[in-house]
Amino acid sequence: MDLPRFIPLEPYQTHDIDESISPLIMDQLFEEAFKTTRFTIFTAYDNNLGDRIYIEIIRPLSSSIMLCLKKSYGYSSVQINQIHELLSIIFDFNNRIYLWGDNLNYIMGILEEYDLFVYDHILHPIDVFDVHEYFQDWYCYTFDGYPCSYPYKPFISLYEQYDLTYAIAYTFNLYLDINNDDYDNHLNQCLAITTLALVIQQQWTRKQIQQYIRAYSMLHKRCGENELSSSSSSST
Repeated sequence: MDLPRFIPLEPYQTHDIDESISPLIMDQLFEEAFKTTRFTIFTAYDNNLGDRIYIEIIRPLSSSIMLCLKKSYGYSSVQINQIHELLSIIFDFNNRIYLWGDNLNYIMGILEEYDLFVYDHILHPIDVFDVHEYFQDWYCYTFDGYPCSYPYKPFISLYEQYDLTYAIAYTFNLYLDINNDDYDNHLNQCLAITTLALVIQQQWTRKQIQQYIRAYSMLHKRCGENELSSSSSSST
């Protein structure tokens, strides 16, 4: 796609949760997770395309926190207990989880495989907002003014991740790269799901989408100028 690349408009923090994570950092993540009720979760369907589960802690008045949870059998018992506790906070019944597609069971299966969480311990329904499910109607109402009566190009298949690329392209005229096994690409997919979820829930109008596109255009222009400046400095 010959479109500007999707990059987050807002800054975010990242934390790798792996075998080197300290109890102190985990305690800090507990505190941050308690402060919000909105989370986005993403992982690649093909384990060969990524060894992590990405969880965005959405903080309305501050930058998001991206948790990159490694799929590993090498955690200590203390780390496993802390990961269990963190995920229990995230899956609390007061919270909402944004996903792209009906894949909660798939994600839970991965967590249970690595002994990082036990789904059966949850005694309440999890509030899941499937962005894929709601996106089509929002898109049709916003851009055409009536419900969809036929498939739109962004909705090729419920279980194919590439349709997220088309959803971002058709809505924001931006390219979301999902083809490379790249850390930043996976982060961006999680952030893109959050962007679409908030747009749908806040019922953005076509005018607001155009304003968003203009903001992205300005951001890309600044990024291009910075790259040119860096290249010029390195060549002198």
